[in-house]
Amino acid sequence: MEEQLDLPFVWLEDDQYQKAVGQLRLQLNGILGVFDMYGLGVHIPSAISAIVAVCEQFGMRVRGDDEPINYEIAKQKLLQSWKRS
Repeated sequence: MEEQLDLPFVWLEDDQYQKAVGQLRLQLNGILGVFDMYGLGVHIPSAISAIVAVCEQFGMRVRGDDEPINYEIAKQKLLQSWKRS
């Protein structure tokens, strides 16, 4: 059984958080770029947005938020943020 460490989590300032999300998006674009060879490049930006949303859920979950990690919930949040922009 693993020992639980009681470590405080550091929350990034918004500009640092946005920078980290941007770096994640760039890395995902590099990973998913292979699908462009098969004519699926048009789907890459929306796939990246969905993956980032699920990663954000994961980050909150490991920090104690009791929401499930679920793509449908992430998709709803994505649609809401797109409507605001």
